[in-house]
Amino acid sequence: MRKFIIYLFALFTFLFVLAPFAAAQQTIKLERFRKALWKIHVTVKGKEGDFLFDTGGGQTHFTDEFVHGMDCRFWGRG
Repeated sequence: MRKFIIYLFALFTFLFVLAPFAAAQQTIKLERFRKALWKIHVTVKGKEGDFLFDTGGGQTHFTDEFVHGMDCRFWGRG
């Protein structure tokens, strides 16, 4: 009986806790940029562009030229 309860708990945990995360995964294609760096091609508000892929955990920065014509309000340091 104990094994059965453990099995049910494991099944419940997978179905209701882990499965939604597994379904939400997405593959992002990285492309080489200057040998040692990586870039990604994305679309932001309908405008396409290449961006450096950086795992530094900081902020995302857009140039004035890229966001020209978008409904975008800048904040933080200028």
